[in-house]
Amino acid sequence: MRKISFLFLLGIFTLFIYSCQKEQNCTCQNKESSSTEEKNSKGKSNDTDHTPSNEQNDRIRPAYSYSLDQSTAWKMKWHDEFEGNQFNQQYWTKIPRGHSPWNKYMSFNENCYEVSNGTIKLKGIVNTYGEKAEGKVPYLTGGIWTKNKIDFAEGIIEIRFKVEDFEGAWPALWLLNNDSTPWPDGGEIDIMERFNLEDYLTLSAHTDYTYNLGIENSPCNTGVSPFKRGEFNIIALEIQKDLLIWWVNGERKFEYPRVDTKHKTQFPFNDHRYFLLMDMQLENGSVKWLKNPEKLPTQMEIDWVRYFIK
Repeated sequence: MRKISFLFLLGIFTLFIYSCQKEQNCTCQNKESSSTEEKNSKGKSNDTDHTPSNEQNDRIRPAYSYSLDQSTAWKMKWHDEFEGNQFNQQYWTKIPRGHSPWNKYMSFNENCYEVSNGTIKLKGIVNTYGEKAEGKVPYLTGGIWTKNKIDFAEGIIEIRFKVEDFEGAWPALWLLNNDSTPWPDGGEIDIMERFNLEDYLTLSAHTDYTYNLGIENSPCNTGVSPFKRGEFNIIALEIQKDLLIWWVNGERKFEYPRVDTKHKTQFPFNDHRYFLLMDMQLENGSVKWLKNPEKLPTQMEIDWVRYFIK
């Protein structure tokens, strides 16, 4: 009887151990399965083409629908949210000084740049630092570009920005071709320019067709759009095969199409990739000279830049 009881208890104990082991194996399998499902539900796969590739990219969608349904059609390709206390040098370089009206005051001076609270501020300041370029320049401005680092083609470029009211200021967000084709043959796209105290943004496309041939009205190469003064605005450029579309705060404001013409330089925007320039500019032939330079600095503030493709 004792032997039978012992065997009975041994059997119960063995069954108990086996059940525990089986339950633990099932739990591990369920965890592994759950993890795989979670990854799939977030859109992660081996062929994701995000640059950089991270979980945040999958969550970010365009601020507005534009020409496609924002929830399904547009995919994040690249973005910069300007976190930290300096801009990402893998993406951006400070724009060097040149001899054109737009870059004649460009400077590497750190006082022209500020990255804080999730935004970058590009400033125009009085030159009290003795910087010279063919003589002492009166002002210094900050600008950054993605030249030879990040380039853009068909898709949507979204930028959330804010500009200050300052007479003589000329902040700009724009694109130039990222290859050796000379200007204006490669094309220039001014996503946004704001001159002086104007209550509208200027949106334009420049090419050999518009500049050297002087054909600016067939089609029209410049448009304007109201914006929210003193507040952040979201401007977007949609690049299609035969069409450029400008959107301001979700509203379609201007477009520049390819037209039937013998001039091949009319629409070069599908033949090149482009780099982005964001800069504060002061004075040129189109804007008034600074009447009150003692009120400087002025700035353009950028919250983020995002690039989506289909």
